[in-house]
Amino acid sequence: MSIMLTFFIAIIVNLDNFFIGINLGICGQKLTIKSNCIIGSFTGLCSFLTASAAGMLKDNFGCYANYLGAVIMILFGIYCLIDGMLKKETYRTISIMTLKETCLLGLILAINCIPPSISTGMVGLSPVLMGICSAIFSFISMLIGNYLGEKLIQYQMFKCLIPISSILLIVIGVWGFF
Repeated sequence: MSIMLTFFIAIIVNLDNFFIGINLGICGQKLTIKSNCIIGSFTGLCSFLTASAAGMLKDNFGCYANYLGAVIMILFGIYCLIDGMLKKETYRTISIMTLKETCLLGLILAINCIPPSISTGMVGLSPVLMGICSAIFSFISMLIGNYLGEKLIQYQMFKCLIPISSILLIVIGVWGFF
């Protein structure tokens, strides 16, 4: 039962990665396998470390990490929204994320894993399993999301998809406060 619970927590934690992947794909940012592995590694490592340290942390720390993750998600959504509105081009070119962009995105997404990983550690679930599941589902959700986003830019609707996906990121961030 604990394996299934850890499995489902890891899926839920990485749903926002799916939408960020879609947003990146719509904006023409191609995630390579290497970049996606780096992002997944950040997520898995963060999940493992916070679940391992959960016994030493106070209960109130988790809510602060949740608020920080929510604020970062909102700011990322606002950035994508403004960036999308400022671009006047009628087509999108596909670009590959740099190592710096990949690491920054990996760190941002890893912050979202802190509250559930703390909870996982506090209830006695395996930190190793949480880290592995988080890394795997981060990779899968970003891969599928980015692929879908790339396919969506082939349609002429992409001009309205960028603001919609950015607003969705903001909504997910606001949801994190509740």
